[in-house]
Amino acid sequence: MLAYDDLGPWTLDSEEITSVQVAMQRGVIDIAKAKQAYDASIRSVWHTLTEYLPDWINSEYRVIVTADHGEMFGLLREFGFYEHPCSCHLAPLINVPWIELTPREETQTADKVEDRLRALGYAE
Repeated sequence: MLAYDDLGPWTLDSEEITSVQVAMQRGVIDIAKAKQAYDASIRSVWHTLTEYLPDWINSEYRVIVTADHGEMFGLLREFGFYEHPCSCHLAPLINVPWIELTPREETQTADKVEDRLRALGYAE
């Protein structure tokens, strides 16, 4: 079941189009609007993650945020790339986000901080 009624499938000249990428290629979906929706989905995921990240990091979990692949959005129109063709190693498709968040290591105890301040002349 689709989240929104207008997410397809679409019909163009009595042909059914079931792929968002093909719908962009055929002009059924505006590419600028598709990019806006893509960006909005990324912001939505980040908004959701920020609710959980402090708890995960405080629980000493290592968190990795990534995606399966990027999108072309018709960047290479001369080749007709809107989808993600197999064995196609173009930067917009293979450069995916990889963000790793790890708990801080407890390297500075209060004594070590006091020693550093003393060495800098800020403490006795």
